[in-house]
Amino acid sequence: MKRIVFVISVIAISFLFSCSNNNTDEDVKGKIFDYKSQISQIKSKINDLEKQLKDEVDSSKSLLKVKTYTIKHEKFVHHFTASGSVEAVKFANINPQANGQIIKIYVTEGQRVKKGDLLIKLDSRIIESNLQGVKSGFELAKLTYDKQKVLWGKQIGTEIQYLQSKNRVETIAAQIKTLETQLDMSKIIAPFDGIVDVIFQKEGELASPARQIIQFVNLSDLYVNCDVSEDYISRIKKDDKALVTFLALPDIKISTKIYKTGNVINPENRTFNVKFKIKNIEEQIKPNIVAVASMSDYKNDKDILVPSKVVQNDFDGMYLYVAAKENGKFVVKKKYVTVGLSDNHKTEIKEGLIIGEQVITEGYNNVRRGQEIFISK
Repeated sequence: MKRIVFVISVIAISFLFSCSNNNTDEDVKGKIFDYKSQISQIKSKINDLEKQLKDEVDSSKSLLKVKTYTIKHEKFVHHFTASGSVEAVKFANINPQANGQIIKIYVTEGQRVKKGDLLIKLDSRIIESNLQGVKSGFELAKLTYDKQKVLWGKQIGTEIQYLQSKNRVETIAAQIKTLETQLDMSKIIAPFDGIVDVIFQKEGELASPARQIIQFVNLSDLYVNCDVSEDYISRIKKDDKALVTFLALPDIKISTKIYKTGNVINPENRTFNVKFKIKNIEEQIKPNIVAVASMSDYKNDKDILVPSKVVQNDFDGMYLYVAAKENGKFVVKKKYVTVGLSDNHKTEIKEGLIIGEQVITEGYNNVRRGQEIFISK
């Protein structure tokens, strides 16, 4: 303060000395008086401002400090989750097509194989012996038929002889085809590219169609099957986006789309099936692991949102506190609101708030209606 007065005095005196020598002493004295009056007025104004500033600081120190959030239009997307399990797109429990002793197992558990690779060979010696005998008979029957065909073309012999030889060739050919099919049934072949997960029997044991012999799986492509409440049947559809996570694999998150929605409601739990198709690039995800799918069922590009924590309720309904300016001061107002959906710690406000209002977000538990407050930055 002293520095300000000193500076003003110096300016005033300097001005006086710069004046023309023609000024009379009376003029100089008059100007000195005027400048001193101005200095006194300035000092008074400075004192008033300093007092006002001190009063405001003291006042703010005594008021409850709160933080606020200014209401504006925001984009809001509501999500819901459904749990389910993983299923391999290509999965096979392989049973042999015929009875037979297991002669040779060509693979081990965990081995990767290609489609068409031989996995297991059953005893086929009887079939092979029968096939060899039938093929020998076929050669003779074919030779006889060819000769009868030539003779019949020359009208030599009878038609019945020609037809009998032809029928015998066709019959034996059918027998060969049947035996070759049976021979193929003694071989267990990989139905697709994949992994031999489990081998249930050993060499020397008797295999039969009633008993599973191999569990075979391809982990590249998987399904996630979820049961979703019928309440959402009109809110989601095929190709809607989703995020799939796994309880046992928290680091894996897969963005995908709805692959298929069920058309029948399960009467036992009032749900319908929703299926997602996912790529299992590193093959960390295993069939039957628990999965959680997050889907969106509501979106509003111009919504009013508040932090969910500030919404409270009493006997009259849901409410929150706002900071309203009255006579240059901020006071607390209690506003009852109609809430909508909540997601990601934010709650949709359907009625009760307008754009620009300041909702109290910190200190809201310590305020009361009509209380004067100080808004912290």
